[in-house]
Amino acid sequence: MTGGNPPARRTGMSNVRTIAKNTTSLLVAEGLSQVLRVVYFAVLVRYVQAEGMGKISTAQALVTTLFVLVTFGFEQLMVRDVAGARTKAATYVSNVAFLRLFLSVLFSLVLWGLVQAFDYPTELAIITYVYGFAFLVKAFTDVGLAVYQAFEVMEYNLLTRVVRDLVNIGLSLLAIALGYSLIVIVSVTALANVVELVLTFALLRRRGVPFQFRVDLGLAKRLLVMALPFALVSVYPLAHSQLNTLILSATSTIEDVGWFASPAMLVGMTMLIPAVFMRAVFPVFSRYSSRSPGALQATYQKSF
Repeated sequence: MTGGNPPARRTGMSNVRTIAKNTTSLLVAEGLSQVLRVVYFAVLVRYVQAEGMGKISTAQALVTTLFVLVTFGFEQLMVRDVAGARTKAATYVSNVAFLRLFLSVLFSLVLWGLVQAFDYPTELAIITYVYGFAFLVKAFTDVGLAVYQAFEVMEYNLLTRVVRDLVNIGLSLLAIALGYSLIVIVSVTALANVVELVLTFALLRRRGVPFQFRVDLGLAKRLLVMALPFALVSVYPLAHSQLNTLILSATSTIEDVGWFASPAMLVGMTMLIPAVFMRAVFPVFSRYSSRSPGALQATYQKSF
């Protein structure tokens, strides 16, 4: 007999359409974001010059390197588990948020200690703390975005990302036009992240995932252990991308950091499509890994 299994083919085609839809949504979000960022980047560089870009890059490098203490691989774990059992969403949101509260305290203490140890000038220290706060807000937003990814509704990621970037870039350009300081411009990023956080959880509630802060300490401990491999895997890319900036900031002038980091930021904006595609296929693979090995194999073959 020929022709294969019609239900399997339908499942495969449905998954291909889902992956295509989610990849397109993420590409649109990332594409719009990158276009806006390129315009903003050009204006920002002219306004703050090499010294300002050096301060931004140094602060971002330190905060990003330490941020693994907060992210800890929870997004990947949530997508993997919630994609296979969507009823876990509310429980995972509560317990991951609880763990992030605890880890945020650790992150804040380490960040403060390193800023003091490196003896950052006042403006650079404030910029670093503002970015630290902005990243912490983003960490809680990512809990909600992980649920969207697990539910395979990436269009919500598109909406929240575009709104955040419009607020961030629009207000930042306004601050530049009005001649405000670098600290004010950086603070706009924190404000935009707060807007994204509120919007993310408002949409999450509309999806029927009520946020009820109920902590299960046993589950929280298990999540911490299960997320550890994801956290360890993420350490190398972070170190690879940020360590050079940190070393340069400790051994050279802040202007040199600006000259080094500005082109690196621009190049980094182009590394888009592979990461977006993997974010789209990961929840589909997770959903079928325990339910249907045959469907997983078919989806994998059609995806790659």
